Amino acid sequence: MKKLVLTSLVAALGFTAQANAATPEVSASVSVANTYLFRGVDLGNGSAQVAGDLIADFGGAYAGAWLSSGDDALGTEADFFAGYAFDIADTGISADLGYLTYVYPSSDVGAGEIAEVYAVLGYAYDDVELSYAFNYDVSQTGGALTAAGEGREWTYMSLSAAVDQFGVLVGYHNKDSVNEGLLHIDGTYAYNDNLAFTVSVPVDAEDGSTLDDNDPTYVATLSLPIEF
Repeated sequence: MKKLVLTSLVAALGFTAQANAATPEVSASVSVANTYLFRGVDLGNGSAQVAGDLIADFGGAYAGAWLSSGDDALGTEADFFAGYAFDIADTGISADLGYLTYVYPSSDVGAGEIAEVYAVLGYAYDDVELSYAFNYDVSQTGGALTAAGEGREWTYMSLSAAVDQFGVLVGYHNKDSVNEGLLHIDGTYAYNDNLAFTVSVPVDAEDGSTLDDNDPTYVATLSLPIEF
């Protein structure tokens, strides 16, 4: 249950730290949501999203793909990623380092044109989980999820916490990104292992007030594992 909450909070970003596995494992899932929420931005503009993932874990090292019906601007999306996740024994601390590239076939955006490296640091104690994620653009073209951002560098940072079925995430896009300094706060409630509800509120980074011209985004996500 807690893993679902933390995954739903850090997923745009990124990915939660994973424990080492003694033998290679393959996992997959499918999901449907009422809209495509990505790091505080409603990329679906209210259109439903269907997605699926396939991940191979080789004892901490992993690689995988995430496919989505995409967003209104760039169309169908395919993300490919690889990284290494590990735990520091008896400390509750975990880390996840990796590379991710976004591919949009219908917009002629290929592998490596929009990409980032990410680092996630997690800490778990009793029923509390904390996670800090940092994402840095390494695109050939630059810019966040747009083919028109040439020459711009961008970063995205988030801090999240989860207790039982509840979670909260604070995320920030730097001012050079396509989202121009957007700060957002997401709250998530996991009804069970498959169904989660999220509300994402954009906030003025300077004075902490909600942004008048941006309404909160409400998302319901149903995810189901695929058994092999």
